Amino acid sequence: MILTVYPIWFLIFCIMAGAAYSAILYYKNKNQDYTRKLLWIMAGFRFISITLISFLLLSPLLKTNSKTTENPIIIVGQDNSSSIIMNKDKTYYEGKYKEDMRKFVEKLSGKYEVVSYLFGSGTQVSSQAAFTDKSTNISSFIEDIQVRYANRNVGAVVLATDGIYNEGINPIYAYEKLNHPLYTVALGDTTVRKDLLIKEVECNQIAYLGNDFPMEITVNAFKSKGEKAVLTVEKEGVQLFYKEIPINDDNFIHSETLVLNADKSGLQRYKVSVKPLSNESTLLNNTKHVFVDVLDGKQKILLLSSAPHPDMAALKAGIETNPNYKVEHFLIGDFNQAIQSYNMVIFYQLPDLAKNGINLINTALTSGIPALFVVGQKTDIPAFNALNTGININRKKESLNEVTPVINKDFGLFTFSNQMVKIAENFPPLLAPFGDYKVQGSAQSLIYQRIGTLATTYPLITFNMQDRMRCGIISGEGLWKWRLSNYLQNGSHAEFDELINKAVQFLAVKADKSFFRIQVDKLFTENEAINFQAELYNESYELINEPDVQLTITSENGKKYNYTLGKTATAYALNIGRFPVGEYTYEAVAKHQGKVYAQKGKLIVAALNLEESNLVADHGLLNTFAKKYNGNMYYPSQLDQLAQKLLEREDIKPISYYQTKNSEWIKMPWLLLLILGLLSAEWFLRKYNGGY
Repeated sequence: MILTVYPIWFLIFCIMAGAAYSAILYYKNKNQDYTRKLLWIMAGFRFISITLISFLLLSPLLKTNSKTTENPIIIVGQDNSSSIIMNKDKTYYEGKYKEDMRKFVEKLSGKYEVVSYLFGSGTQVSSQAAFTDKSTNISSFIEDIQVRYANRNVGAVVLATDGIYNEGINPIYAYEKLNHPLYTVALGDTTVRKDLLIKEVECNQIAYLGNDFPMEITVNAFKSKGEKAVLTVEKEGVQLFYKEIPINDDNFIHSETLVLNADKSGLQRYKVSVKPLSNESTLLNNTKHVFVDVLDGKQKILLLSSAPHPDMAALKAGIETNPNYKVEHFLIGDFNQAIQSYNMVIFYQLPDLAKNGINLINTALTSGIPALFVVGQKTDIPAFNALNTGININRKKESLNEVTPVINKDFGLFTFSNQMVKIAENFPPLLAPFGDYKVQGSAQSLIYQRIGTLATTYPLITFNMQDRMRCGIISGEGLWKWRLSNYLQNGSHAEFDELINKAVQFLAVKADKSFFRIQVDKLFTENEAINFQAELYNESYELINEPDVQLTITSENGKKYNYTLGKTATAYALNIGRFPVGEYTYEAVAKHQGKVYAQKGKLIVAALNLEESNLVADHGLLNTFAKKYNGNMYYPSQLDQLAQKLLEREDIKPISYYQTKNSEWIKMPWLLLLILGLLSAEWFLRKYNGGY
């Protein structure tokens, strides 16, 4: 179908233009002696080309309909966790089962598009199961395929698993957003065997030196009625707790709560174990190691404002998710304590328009106390600019802008999780003072302002470290909306709390005067990658990264791993990947201007024993799961029946999509070539026959 911007009857004028041009050129021109036939041919060429050129001035469009057919997709999810082979059928699952599953996929591939995934600790596109993952997160796999195959022709999902999940939510609820038929293949062993295990150990990950902290231990026993469980807790080879627990049921569970004392600072390892019984099915779950980071004291943070505001509650709640911090909130008129007794101060919209807080702010800055300023409607902007915090606001009028966050990907003072960045980009707007913003050279902006749809380089959250004094500036009010938005997006405040906690950790960190610093966590699990970051300063405390930084990691048995840290814009970073379970020491060395700088430390890679804690397959869950979503449960020996069932389903069929497309005639190469060909042919005939 042909469409035009102008009425289609305008085509008459195009034809008239072509006819008139040809007539004037050939009918009225008597200077050349052309044959009548040649005259008509050349006039026809000119008529068609001029008509087409005139027609293009009407901006014509060609409307076409195209048909696309999409074959059904069958998604096969294979549980890759180690619990699959922790039973008597280990040889079967590592051999014949894999071959049967390959034939199952091959049979379906004749009619459908089959995509195979492995899931466990994560999700990957593959069909080569190794059964090595240390945890099982079925809901994460479901969420992944939901995103990948939104609006696609998914015929069915086949889930091959033992039904045991130890991360994520119940998969039955996770699947509610999908409408594809679900079939489950029941793997594993449902036989309950004799076993005594440490089911769970709960305690705080952080404790404070000299304080007591609780530890709750859950012991499970199966098929062991009449025997006795011996529970012990040890640290550094010293027994801290001992108890004999009679087992009075074949499905026995017992919780024991004890109180331990944090008598030594640093990362402490506690060994919780039960003495093995005779003829247990496995001993892998008889011991758990628990790690507690013992700190030598909390840091006090002062929150000052001239009036109540919901932002203060959001800030306080976010900061205090870290037990290392205690927040005290005062109105400026009620505060009468020594500001030097605090590790950090948050000045909320201070100094205000009534000049409140200027003396306290000057005292804090002079004393080197880290400060976080939140700028808002009540802030005295000229007085704030005079503090030289790192940004200057040239306020043009007494009004506020609604600004949304834009993450600065080049920010290098500290890092965030990808999830925090993803959530933060959807936070609602803050109210920021209207004006021009200038950032001092020593300051770095973590988040910029987006005004309307325009992403600017105006700072929204900025950090400055000058003369060994740290301060941060949030150039807008309304942080409570961010915390609420986080909950609405993700069902928790985790990402907002991470943002606030990382900011406070950077600002409130105890002053480190060393020229060479290493940043790395103390504790990792065996499925986590270890990341090192380093900073090197010259004599003027300016970041440099010209020299190489050599890193040596030594295991408990003396094996050494040597690395060179990679260089970032101003510092160093290196991801050394995953390490085997154990305790490691590290030493980082840098040489600069004849001086050698070294930092040493210790880190622990802990075993992730989630799979060993439950080895009884949950086929009841798999049956309920499949029935709820228009499918059935099958056993590995019934894979042929499952394949036949899927091939016979009439509702799994190709889907055709029709798409309408409007194409501009002026962009059609063949039309331009046609016009050029007509004009060229006419020119050739004229020249060949002696014309001009």
